[in-house]
Amino acid sequence: MTSIDIIVFGRPAPKGSKRHVGRGVMVESSKKVQPWREAVKFSARDVIDITGWERLDGPVTIHVDFYFDPPKSAPKRRRTWPITRSSGDLDKLLRSTLDALTDAGVMRDDSQVVHIDARKVHTSPDTLLTVPGALITVQAVTP
Repeated sequence: MTSIDIIVFGRPAPKGSKRHVGRGVMVESSKKVQPWREAVKFSARDVIDITGWERLDGPVTIHVDFYFDPPKSAPKRRRTWPITRSSGDLDKLLRSTLDALTDAGVMRDDSQVVHIDARKVHTSPDTLLTVPGALITVQAVTP
């Protein structure tokens, strides 16, 4: 098996800065990151258990669609994108998600990622996810 598809339900949260709490200990400044990482990790582990996925040790490509609820003020007849601060920066969303995939055993380390295709979209009845979350595909790069 060279690819794995993971569906994660929950509000995507970007990995932010860390704050110092003493004696060289740093903790994540956002309380939303840990629940997101846990959701990704548990969803990935469920798929690993079902499929028998073996951790990748070589180059990896990732595709992620992050889904956010549209604001109540969003127009109903034209497409809008989650570009407010509340949806987070795409690079930080990826950072928290890749860390969770590593923790779950999908890949050895996120440094293995050689290509990423990612986007943020709003949920709607026409999208693959109608609730907040993410669709993630991890694929081994084959020669």
